[in-house]
Amino acid sequence: MKVPRTYPSNISLRLKPARLGLHLNFGPRNPVTNLSPSPVACVRAQRSAAFSTTTTTSMGSTTAAKAPRRFAPLGAGGEKGDAPALRGIVFDVDGTLCEPQTQMFSDMRSALSIPKSTDILVHIDSLPTPEQQESAHAALRAIETHYMRQQTPQPGLVTLMDYLESRGVRKGICTRNFDGPVHHLLDKFLGGNGGARAVAELEGREVPAEVEGESKEDGTTTEGKGEKFWPIVTREFNPPKPHPAGILHIARSWGLVSATGEPDASGLIMVGDSMDDMLAGHRAGAATVLISHADNGTVGGSGVVDLVIGRLDDLVGVLEGGFVGGEVRGE
Repeated sequence: MKVPRTYPSNISLRLKPARLGLHLNFGPRNPVTNLSPSPVACVRAQRSAAFSTTTTTSMGSTTAAKAPRRFAPLGAGGEKGDAPALRGIVFDVDGTLCEPQTQMFSDMRSALSIPKSTDILVHIDSLPTPEQQESAHAALRAIETHYMRQQTPQPGLVTLMDYLESRGVRKGICTRNFDGPVHHLLDKFLGGNGGARAVAELEGREVPAEVEGESKEDGTTTEGKGEKFWPIVTREFNPPKPHPAGILHIARSWGLVSATGEPDASGLIMVGDSMDDMLAGHRAGAATVLISHADNGTVGGSGVVDLVIGRLDDLVGVLEGGFVGGEVRGE
C-alpha cells in the first residue's frame, strides 16, 4: 500500500534509510492547477522583493537583502569569474517542455469528482483502499494518454535543447505526469531519449531493453544509452513536487553531494511553470526559472522565483552570458 504523503508545517532536511533514502518535510503544498489567472504582462510588475538591493526597516535603517543567484557564463571566458559553475538543469514537462494542457487537469478532476482546490495526488492517496487508489491512477493514465497525442512543444524547445547539448549541460526531468506522456514528448519533438519504452508499451510495440533506461516502480529511471534526459522523475516518485525530494534525487544521481554526503542542488536550475515547480526547486536549494503563461501570472511574485522568461530559448542568452536572478526576460 502506498504511504500517504504528508507535509508538516515545520521544516527539516535529513537523510534516513527509507524509500530512495530521502525524508524531507516542508510546509503545506500548493495544488499544481490551483493558480489564479493573470495576464502574462503582469509578471514584470510582480518581481520578487527578494532581489532588491536593500530592505528598509520600520526604524528607517537598512539591511542587506539576499543577493541574486548567479552562475558563470557558459560562453567563452566564463571560467574567469567568481560565479559558481552551472551543474545541470531540471525541467518540468506539462506547461514547460510542452504548452499547458489546462483541460487535461479539468478532466482529471471531473473523473475523480474533486474541486479545483483539492490536490489530485493527495486526494488519491487519501482513498481508503489500494484498489480505489489504483482505479483512480488508471483513470489519470487514460486521460494523460489521450492528451499526450495533442502535445504542442513549448516555443524555443528545440533551440534551447540544442544549445544545452552543445554546452554539455546535464538535463533531468521532475514531473507529476506518468512516464508515457514524458517519453512521447521526447520522441515526437526531440528525437527520443534513447528510445521510448513507455510509448512503445502504450502502442503495443517492443523496444529492446538496452536502448534506454528502464522505468522503475519508484518513479525514476535507470541510466540508459544515449539518453538526453536522465534521471526522469515521474508521478510514482514519492513524495512528488512541491516536495524537493525529486530534485535532490537528481542531484545525488549526478554525484552532487555536500561534504556530509547529502544531495546538493545548489548548482542546479529548476525550470517550470507552476508554484509546485518553484517551491520544489527553492526548497531543494536550486535556482528557479518560471516560464510565464496566461494561467500563472501570480507565481512570479511569490518570492521563490529567481528568473521569469517568456520562451524557453530566452535561456540561451541568459546562460551564455551568465545567469543572474531577479530579472525578467521575454514576455
